[in-house]
Amino acid sequence: MSKKQKLTKSILCAVMAASVVSISGNAFAYTAIDPDQNQGLIYSDDGKDLGTIQDRDIIATDDMALEAGDNGLSAVQLKNSGTKLILDNVNIHGGVSVRNGAELTLQNSNAEAGAYYTDGHLNGGTDFKTEGGTFNVINSNVNSTVYASGSDDGNNTKGILTFTNSNVNADKNDYEQGSIVAEGNAEIILNGNKDNTYEVGTFIGALSSEDNKYNGKIEINGGTLIADNLRALVDGSLVTPDEYGDTEQEDVDALKAHILKGGIVLQNEGVIQTKTGQIFANGIDTTSDATVLASKDSGKVTNDYIKYEGGTINFTDIKYSQDYLDSAKKNMADVGKTNINMLGTLVDEKGEVVEDITVDQAVENGNVHVDTPVKADENISSLVVGNGTTDGETQYSNGSFVASQIKVGENTNTIAIKDGQTLGLGGKGGELVTGNKDNLTVTVDDTDSSLTLGREGYNSENTLTANVSINQGSLNSVSSANTVNGNVELDANTQANIIGNSSLVVNGKLTANEGANINIGDKNSAGTLISENTNLNGAVVYLDPIYKDGNTITDGSKAGLVFGSEEAGNLNKIDGKLVVAENSTLSLGTTDTAIAENAFAKTGLTWGNGDNDVLAAAYINAPQDISGGVLVVDKNATKDSAGSLNNGTVKFANNSLLMVNGEALTDGKVAISGVTDAQIAQNTEGKQDGAKLYIDNAKNEQSYTILDGNVTSKWSDDNVVSDNILLGFSSGETANTYTARYQNVKDIFGDTVVADELIDKTLQTNDEKQKSSAAYKFFNQAASDHYNLNKDSKATALNSVFNMGELAGVNYATYSMSNTMTDSVADHLSIAVHGDQDSDVWAKYIHNKEDINDIELAGLTADYDATFNGIVVGSDFYKNGKSTVGVALSYADGDISGNNIASRTQNDAEYYGVSLYGKIDNGDSAVLGDISFMHSSNDITQYNSGTEITASPDADAFSIGVRAEKAIKSGANGKFVPYIGARYMHLGTADYTNSLGINYNVDEQNLFILPVGVKYSTEIRNNDWIIRPVAEVGYVWTMGDRDVDQTVSLNGAFDSFGFETVDNGSFIGKLGVEAESDKIAYGISYEYQDSDSTTANKWLANVTFKF
Repeated sequence: MSKKQKLTKSILCAVMAASVVSISGNAFAYTAIDPDQNQGLIYSDDGKDLGTIQDRDIIATDDMALEAGDNGLSAVQLKNSGTKLILDNVNIHGGVSVRNGAELTLQNSNAEAGAYYTDGHLNGGTDFKTEGGTFNVINSNVNSTVYASGSDDGNNTKGILTFTNSNVNADKNDYEQGSIVAEGNAEIILNGNKDNTYEVGTFIGALSSEDNKYNGKIEINGGTLIADNLRALVDGSLVTPDEYGDTEQEDVDALKAHILKGGIVLQNEGVIQTKTGQIFANGIDTTSDATVLASKDSGKVTNDYIKYEGGTINFTDIKYSQDYLDSAKKNMADVGKTNINMLGTLVDEKGEVVEDITVDQAVENGNVHVDTPVKADENISSLVVGNGTTDGETQYSNGSFVASQIKVGENTNTIAIKDGQTLGLGGKGGELVTGNKDNLTVTVDDTDSSLTLGREGYNSENTLTANVSINQGSLNSVSSANTVNGNVELDANTQANIIGNSSLVVNGKLTANEGANINIGDKNSAGTLISENTNLNGAVVYLDPIYKDGNTITDGSKAGLVFGSEEAGNLNKIDGKLVVAENSTLSLGTTDTAIAENAFAKTGLTWGNGDNDVLAAAYINAPQDISGGVLVVDKNATKDSAGSLNNGTVKFANNSLLMVNGEALTDGKVAISGVTDAQIAQNTEGKQDGAKLYIDNAKNEQSYTILDGNVTSKWSDDNVVSDNILLGFSSGETANTYTARYQNVKDIFGDTVVADELIDKTLQTNDEKQKSSAAYKFFNQAASDHYNLNKDSKATALNSVFNMGELAGVNYATYSMSNTMTDSVADHLSIAVHGDQDSDVWAKYIHNKEDINDIELAGLTADYDATFNGIVVGSDFYKNGKSTVGVALSYADGDISGNNIASRTQNDAEYYGVSLYGKIDNGDSAVLGDISFMHSSNDITQYNSGTEITASPDADAFSIGVRAEKAIKSGANGKFVPYIGARYMHLGTADYTNSLGINYNVDEQNLFILPVGVKYSTEIRNNDWIIRPVAEVGYVWTMGDRDVDQTVSLNGAFDSFGFETVDNGSFIGKLGVEAESDKIAYGISYEYQDSDSTTANKWLANVTFKF
């Protein structure tokens, strides 16, 4: 490879091998790793859409990487155009590579670098990279080097790596200091929000391609790059040759020669947090107060690796002087449009902390933000941000300024902004204006003037306690969470702009007038407006932030508006033009925008720009009257889209969604009344892109009127859904009234749900008593998005209640405990252990932990843990020659618990047993036998879909068994004892009914058990004691009715299905030691049992008294 290729692959760890699991179509499977194949965990290059892989770990361990050879090991690699994959909620350890036109989306996930080896030695870590692919990282955390370049297939396809609402930590992982690099025909786009951060350890920057034909670029559009050593990170001075000789000094020199000036673009909502010396020629020397005061001139901006198109730089120097601030402001303005925030403490010419600055000083600072409050004259009644001569009543600023806080006197009651001047308030948070005694009024009185709340680069909570009147000009919310404790009024031809992912909450009355515009979101960012008493008087509310790939409904603009008030008699009467455009959601009748977001999550729809996706939505929490306004929900709408529409018009365009609260639409109430014209988009042929309607909390046979008035346009029945997957909707020819009716379970789930007929008959009944039953309520909840968000979890919830007995291990645990009792009898009688039994009394304590996985039930698999604690007590009451007869009693309690995606099942069980046993002892051989009975009493509780379901089944196991043993001497004191046995078991569960009224009838089982094994024991004599170590290995075959049928019934309907109880065989291994004298014997042992679905660990202690 060339030096350039070697450089970017070695120094910057832009390394990606092939992968370990091949994907084809929508299926994939893990395979054993063969180091010679040099493949990774997920790999595809066949040009197919692979769908979504979710909820799993994708781990390329360091040992795997070492074994994989010279090329290291990838966790994920996609190649070639057309190859697509979505990874959702995964944990990745290892490299990820997207190459040559492939597309990968990683969302809601965590990823970290793995080990990268060359020639058998560790050479740093793997990376996240694209080489000519499209790689989108959304709502995720990445701890790895990040790399982008053009493709290596000869086409030099552009590589794009976009981070949306994600964190990147390329500072330090387990292997190296990381980097963020865009080389050649490539872009890395950082679209974070105010909470996202980026950290780098070695290098961040853009490189030209080796032939200098293409230039890379890194855009910081949002989120914060934290870099106290920024200069060293961008100029390559931290990149050094490695200890192995894989990267030499000439490689480092080549890297530095290709670093692009201006390759990092700071713009929009992007933030860089650093120190002044990392940007300007002269940084602040904070060694002492004297050195801070001596730092007066910042010098020019000399960090030209950054292009200052916008955004904000937060300087973290702990102290600074006004002289330095003036210089920095001027020099930054010379190179671009980037704002400056000084996060440190302002000191005066004596080095003392400045508690506040004057209005004149704030004006001098211009748009440079300092955390030091601005103090107005104490005796004035009015502060005017405008032109004029200050007198005893009014102070004039004669210029614009920004302030983290304004301190006013107690008599100040007005802040007026006019004459084209502007006022910016906000920063570190808290009350924005303090000191006034009476109510405060803030006015904007000039077309070119504005009041701005929040400060770019800050994420804080700001409160303005005042009445705000925008008589001319604008009100802006540009960052942070901003609250106005007072009324807000917008006059005609004014506007409010809520952008920068900020929020504006009006805790008073929001009043606008015709001609005013309230804009929520812009081409770079979203915004949120909350108002509990809204009167628009014909004004326009326009929601329209740009959609970025990977945005969800929570990332878009939103508004929660309650129109009017009960006191005024105009509650929920819309009197303005509401336009909901791209990437926006409007909630009406509530100020809680999360209700709409939660409702959308239950629709099963996708938020996005696909053909059938939703990208504009409205939520109706309480009935609305539109007779005095207009509602447009259209992703392509402009702010003027409602201008030509008459009051009473509603428009729902393609890819729109209306969500309504069904519980608010009872007793003939209408979601939107006063409608004179409705324009509702229908599906395009071959697509499902028409306007959609979601009715939350819908009920069977309930009718919901969405629009009133004589309108003919309506939502297609196929586009109407609810939170209950079993409900379908039908409407009349023209009426906008939709009636919910249950559909057959099989039509929705196919054969996935095992008792579909029972559910159908329960839900489709006309019997009012059945409609109030617990089962009716449960089936509705199990099918509802309120409890189970996706189709699989709904099916699992329904199947779990029908399988609740075996999810609680009723049959299996009874089988297991019966075998535990009979094994204890066999151990007591075995010739491998203590001597003859003659009037002995014995006892054995048992602690058994079992892990049961993937037992096949009806429509699902069972996974649960079982813990048993019990005791077996026996007596050898009869002895005659070779024959011994005895009886044993047993008791155990069991704790069984398991979970699946929809339910949690617990069983508090008790087991009672009796065994009549006997033995014929021939010295070096013996025949053992028993007749045994085990009864189990189970108290089951299942937590499923918001319901606690209980049942108390009983089960019985009757068995008869025989075993033959033969002792074979080994050495002076040892012996091997092979054995073979046979047992018949009859297992039955009595009919039972759960708390929902569902009856369970389980067929009886006839099982045949064949144990084969060998024991070894040896004797060590110590005075009057014999110490006897014992070991055993064996295998137990189980034949017969391992699968059993069950019938469930309710209200005369029934369904039958089968489930698996036990595996066909299990391995047994056991180790123990026994000590015996002529009066007593006692011992301890451990037993391990393993089968396809069961792993058991038993700890046993026994004692025998000899009489």
